[in-house]
Amino acid sequence: KMKRAMVLLPLMVTFLGAIWHSAPHDAGLMWLRITNYGTFGYQDACIWPRGSGESYIFGAGIWVGSLRRVEGVSAQLLSEIDSEATVIPLSSTSSFDSTGIVRIGDELIHYSGLADTCLLNCIRGFASTAPTSHGAGETVLAYRALMTVGYNPSNGSTEFVPGDLPNEPGYSDSLDRIYFSDNPADTALWPLRDSLGNPIVLSSQDSYAMMNDEDSSHCSDPQFIKVMQVGYSWSYHYYEDFIFLNYYIINDSPDTIFHAYLGLVCDADIGDYTDDLVGFDGQRNLGYAYDSDFNEPGWPNTPGYIGFDFLESPLDTTGNQLGLTAFKILRNPGVPGAGQPDPDNDDQAYQLAAGYNYTDGTYHPMDSITTPTDVRFVQFTGPFDLAPGDTAKVVIAVIAGADSLDLQHNSDLAQNLYDIGFITDWVHVLSPNGGEEISGTYTIAWEDSSVLGAPLTVDISYSRDNGETWEDLVTDIPDQGYYEWNTVGFPDGTRYRIRVTVHDTVAVGEDISDTTFTVNNPGNGAPDVIFLSPNGGRLSDTVEVTWWADDPDHDSLAIDILIFDGSSTDTLASGLSNTGSFLWNTRITDNGDYRIAVQARDGETLSADTSRTVSVINDHEIGGTVEHVLGGCDVLSILPLIYFPDSLNGHKFEIRFNRIQSAGSGQPLYTFDLYDLTLGTHLLDDFPLSTRIDGMLYVDYTPAFGGIVYELDSQIDADGFRFISFRILENSSGFDGHLSMLGQDSLGTAPPLVNYRWAFRGSDYEIHWISDPAFPDSITLQVLDVTNDVEIPYDSVTGDNWHFGYPGQANRYFNPEVHTCFYLSGGLFYFNQDGSMTHPPSPGDVWFVKSAGPRAPVSGNVYWILPLSVDEKGLGDAPSAFLRCEPNPFSGKLRILYLISEDGPVELSLYDVSGRLVKRISRGFVRAGAHTLYLDGRMYPSGVYFLRMKSPGFRRVKKLLLIK
Repeated sequence: KMKRAMVLLPLMVTFLGAIWHSAPHDAGLMWLRITNYGTFGYQDACIWPRGSGESYIFGAGIWVGSLRRVEGVSAQLLSEIDSEATVIPLSSTSSFDSTGIVRIGDELIHYSGLADTCLLNCIRGFASTAPTSHGAGETVLAYRALMTVGYNPSNGSTEFVPGDLPNEPGYSDSLDRIYFSDNPADTALWPLRDSLGNPIVLSSQDSYAMMNDEDSSHCSDPQFIKVMQVGYSWSYHYYEDFIFLNYYIINDSPDTIFHAYLGLVCDADIGDYTDDLVGFDGQRNLGYAYDSDFNEPGWPNTPGYIGFDFLESPLDTTGNQLGLTAFKILRNPGVPGAGQPDPDNDDQAYQLAAGYNYTDGTYHPMDSITTPTDVRFVQFTGPFDLAPGDTAKVVIAVIAGADSLDLQHNSDLAQNLYDIGFITDWVHVLSPNGGEEISGTYTIAWEDSSVLGAPLTVDISYSRDNGETWEDLVTDIPDQGYYEWNTVGFPDGTRYRIRVTVHDTVAVGEDISDTTFTVNNPGNGAPDVIFLSPNGGRLSDTVEVTWWADDPDHDSLAIDILIFDGSSTDTLASGLSNTGSFLWNTRITDNGDYRIAVQARDGETLSADTSRTVSVINDHEIGGTVEHVLGGCDVLSILPLIYFPDSLNGHKFEIRFNRIQSAGSGQPLYTFDLYDLTLGTHLLDDFPLSTRIDGMLYVDYTPAFGGIVYELDSQIDADGFRFISFRILENSSGFDGHLSMLGQDSLGTAPPLVNYRWAFRGSDYEIHWISDPAFPDSITLQVLDVTNDVEIPYDSVTGDNWHFGYPGQANRYFNPEVHTCFYLSGGLFYFNQDGSMTHPPSPGDVWFVKSAGPRAPVSGNVYWILPLSVDEKGLGDAPSAFLRCEPNPFSGKLRILYLISEDGPVELSLYDVSGRLVKRISRGFVRAGAHTLYLDGRMYPSGVYFLRMKSPGFRRVKKLLLIK
């Protein structure tokens, strides 16, 4: 998901050639992309647990702010002011900015307006100073707020640039990158060394980078600071849920950096960004974000928390750490709601740092929110001063937790590790250390030492999947250097590893087997299998599926490849040899989201491993034209897609929809029949759509017939269901009752019944009062759906039908002594609710019901699929013609790139999901070659669209998803 602009600086994927660099910390369970320009986690790059694809941060980064004296701008107080005065009388304001900060003695005052001789709208005692009285003639000094932003949540940009100073022109030094201690090439050049010249490395994976704000092309108002960023992460399971980022802010200017704040901004976006909440724990100096309903569709794990803990901050005037001094909630300026809009200048950002709402000047340092939304926050520590050449240090722990208690527990673990100076115990696994095949009772052996010289306690765990998951073998046993492990009863396997964790009262140490070993006891063990690729992303054309499989008993294996979409499973291949590779032609698989499974069988047992979700997206040729010959449905589009070109038969097909059924849980079941009109055969009976009336897009595919698969895209929002009028067309009986609808509002409109809105058709109806020829003395109704030109049948079971009386009391024939209403396809319509009727309706009377909102795919809707004409067959095969749209999904500008091989007419048109023309993008004569157009997505509502290109010898339809 990209919901805002791309970062303005390039994200490099290689070390050499440029120094704009990003790379992940990934030693533990948290996968966090950091940069050497102040941003981290950008573009959904904080994954927890590692490998899950579950992202917790859309973008985050540091902010550094301070005040600068405006040289030559000062004035004198014209008269005495007390500590509460909000108007400051000056000798002159001609040199002052319209908004700014002044200093009188030790007090800072923020103003947001001025007249000729006074400052207006003043905030007294600004930024943790004390409001005091001042006498006439005192000097008033002008200051300006500065804020260097490492991540701007509104547009993804940064004001930091990579590297130390002085920096080379053009940023061409490839050594000014992020260094990682687990990369030998980096440790050979490691910048941090002890007195003996040895690299200083504290964790399983240290990182080092430098950045600064002194490039005016990126930071128009620099503070002249350098920032050294040092990261720590551990593979130890005690420490696997957090990463430390140490920031050393160095004053590179000749002046004192005055009244500085350091902050961290986070736009969390935990899965679906619209339902996030944020909060803070002042005792722990911890800000955090979480998913409000702890549910993200498609996530294997329940969403947890992401937090940021100030473990170290500068000191206040009493010698104590400042800690968390402000927690401010931000929001997209274009979206209403709680919090302050993202600031658009340094003054606004500095007010937030000082704990103020810049929109109204109120002091509110600690914000809270209870309504889920697209929310972000910024947390600050400060203020502090920094003399020229001095360094301020702030240590931030980025922490994940399964729930609030786990987040607090991990925060306390991180604080404890920081408090002891990041020291750890030492342990080394001796056996099994990889390559062994073991059975029966086996001795696990290790050597260790305590960094404090204290007695050690030992935990031993085993993994059957090469360290992806672990199970405790024993915990808290005395440290003897060995443990007798009875492997009988443990599953056979080829990917075992052992982990030994030692801990004393303060420190922890950990080591695991260098490589895998095999457990093989008597009996037939199940195979081991690992799915390798593709493990996510978008797939098209032919894709290689790869895996690794082995058997602890050395049996030969047969391999099956399966795909499933959450509701059904299909077999791509069965009984393959264990070659580790299979070529999958995705073009004969319906577009959609799937998981792929590789299943390994040894004849008696089997094992399987699955991929993360992959999206199959192929551009199939359109195999015919669709005519909506009957009915008024406006929420469905049908695309006949060519899956098997050699099977095209040129037949005419028909899709005919049926009455609505209940799918349970208040949802409809829309079904259709498919006919081959050329042969007169019935191909599909009651084929269901997956549609739910929740406003989401649903995509369904039929089996292939005549080389064609039908894609049906539907989108129905039940919030738009409405009966908007109930009136008389003909009154031959003299009926004098009062017409009304259940739930009718002051405008005369009504929603369908809550329990039966699944039966809403969106149609207009004529209600004819008639006599039944079979019962001449009886009166009944004939109900016509005039939108779809079908009759709505009587049925005693409430649904897509009509009957007299309330649901559950159905009757076909009118009894004026009993019946005051009739039910019709989700609505209840009264004609004598108040008992005022003296002349009941009789045959010849006609009433009318008008509806608004989505018109569902129901009986009366018929579509014909006409085959391609002779001159259309094979269109699009020319390799020199193509149509490409990017990005897709899109939120802003869509780039449309197309190529034609010959001069000629080209038409590009945009259609909505119901097939209506939205915009004729381009139509006219075009020269051969490549052409680029742009479509501004801001002009259209979110949803599914289709872009159609027509030119001689080439036709294409692209499905587009617009997200805002």
